[in-house]
Amino acid sequence: MKQGLHTKGKAASPKITVRTNERGHEIVHCDDVPLVFSRNAPHNALKHAILARLISEEGRPVSVPTLKQYLEGTFPEMQIGDIHIYMFQIRKKLNEPGLDWLIQTSHGEGYAAAKPGVPDHTIVEVVAMDGKIRAFQENGQDVFEIKANSSEKWTRLELKKKAFIPVLKALMNNAGEGVKRSDIETSGAGMCDNSYIIYVSSIRRAFREAGWPNVKRLIRKHDDQEYILCGRRIDNEVGPVVQPVLRAYA
Repeated sequence: MKQGLHTKGKAASPKITVRTNERGHEIVHCDDVPLVFSRNAPHNALKHAILARLISEEGRPVSVPTLKQYLEGTFPEMQIGDIHIYMFQIRKKLNEPGLDWLIQTSHGEGYAAAKPGVPDHTIVEVVAMDGKIRAFQENGQDVFEIKANSSEKWTRLELKKKAFIPVLKALMNNAGEGVKRSDIETSGAGMCDNSYIIYVSSIRRAFREAGWPNVKRLIRKHDDQEYILCGRRIDNEVGPVVQPVLRAYA
């Protein structure tokens, strides 16, 4: 039997375990009760297998081809495209009250399972009219989260490309001021004006998908070559320690 993270803190925090049933399938349990992803038994077993595999990697991304290779012996009819659909359904289940886990998408690398928490070092936080935005480092990766005024919890932004990260960083670091393309630090050959417009549009879409109420009021075009993140920057030093990623113990 593999055991997952027994979350610290309040007694109500769920205990997560991964157990093998009589058919040899790995089943994820929450407080000794199997998670139910679907009424369809084969699909339910497949989603359990995917999540158990992610937990076993202790927060490290698992690529989609690796997941398919891992699963094809038990689920030979599954296609690579199906994994993305199942990941969406798993993510939806894990967002239910009382669970509040994350399925992180590392573009170009795969998926990872993590237990969210308050960052140990917030690089920058911005207070805007409709909520807050924060950026921090987690497992060596840049992470951005938002919390709208109407929400009680932080929601992670899913940026589609790593190239968007320096753009959002620059907008946050210079909140309330116009940011030109030339103000943004990039690696490689740099970024043209048209790419800047496209990147900002994609960042706006990420905010919208994460539930930010008024994206146009948050990121505005300042002039033909500048954008402005409308808010006030707050610098934070050291705060509470990050909750560890889900861990599986042999």
